[in-house]
Amino acid sequence: MGARHRKRRAEKSKNAQQSTTDESNVMDDAKTVTVAVHQLFERYANKPADNLGPDRIGPHGVFALLEDLGLAPTDRKVLILAWLLKAKIQCEFTADEWNDGLVALRVVSIDDLRMVLEKEERILEKDTSKLKALYRFTYTFGKPEHHRKMDCETAIVYWKILFEDRYALLDVWISFLRVQQIDAIKSDIWNLVLEFFEQVDANLSNYDDEAAWPVLLTDFVEHIRKEKCTVGTA
Repeated sequence: MGARHRKRRAEKSKNAQQSTTDESNVMDDAKTVTVAVHQLFERYANKPADNLGPDRIGPHGVFALLEDLGLAPTDRKVLILAWLLKAKIQCEFTADEWNDGLVALRVVSIDDLRMVLEKEERILEKDTSKLKALYRFTYTFGKPEHHRKMDCETAIVYWKILFEDRYALLDVWISFLRVQQIDAIKSDIWNLVLEFFEQVDANLSNYDDEAAWPVLLTDFVEHIRKEKCTVGTA
């Protein structure tokens, strides 16, 4: 009994030491990631030309970041980055947004960030729930903070970024908005446009005239039908 008891105590002591070592390694790893993320932040933050005060990446810093990532400002991955970091202001990142976001993503270099953005973009092509989350974020992110609506031309820019080559009706929708001289997009319209594009075929073959779409979208359907009739009788 004595030998068995001593063996059990030795095993417990060994396991405790291993657990302590593992925890120490995790803490060291987390500290390394945090330091690397902060150093990356310092590369782009506090540009004198931005004049934003301390601990912020402003437009000039963001432009330098995009150059390092090899991204154009209108690349969808730029919007994905803002979404992943939960940014609140266009062309800006606070220290907390940057540090919290990149630490959570385990990103410690530009190469890491590039790979994460490419991976997320591939996921968005197949995962509608993630696309919907990015889409809803975009409305709040894209309009001025205290405004209830998004300027229509701004909405068009973001629709092009989000949906390029995804929906056949996108160009027709944009043309319709401009013909109708729509000046602003409400949040309910914004949200339902994605549902419309996801649910309704480009030829309207499955469009339900009894469905409760908002007036702007039902007018859009009538616009398409009239255009088809005009082409058919030309």
